[in-house]
Amino acid sequence: MGQVADRARWRNSVLHALQLLAQASGRMRYGVPEPVLCGAAAIDLYTGGLWPATEIDPLAPEAWPLHGELLTVGFRWTTRPDGSRYMWHPTLQIGVNVIDDDGVFEPFVRCEHSDSGRRTRRRLPIGIGFSIDSGHRD
Repeated sequence: MGQVADRARWRNSVLHALQLLAQASGRMRYGVPEPVLCGAAAIDLYTGGLWPATEIDPLAPEAWPLHGELLTVGFRWTTRPDGSRYMWHPTLQIGVNVIDDDGVFEPFVRCEHSDSGRRTRRRLPIGIGFSIDSGHRD
């Protein structure tokens, strides 16, 4: 029975951390692209906790504005044992690893041919909309 209670507490921490991520995203200045939830946290949200996430991995075209806003909602910088830095919420006991979109996700870019014969590149949308309050897809 203890595992069920621990899993429920963990799920509440993940959902609360996602709400804080949404607040931080909403606080960014106008014109900064919003982050997109990816990785295990996106699967956790989509499956309702059947695939639990150990940290939240948002993909952000501009990471530093998001880092600043995460600090204002309670996350703090910390260092992993391997020396890499990420953000940690001491109350929720969950980390956020902001992935800086510097071309890492090139498979999500599609090349298209135009009538002139030139190839153009267009970024494909990879986000899925969710309402965190209801847990249902938008």
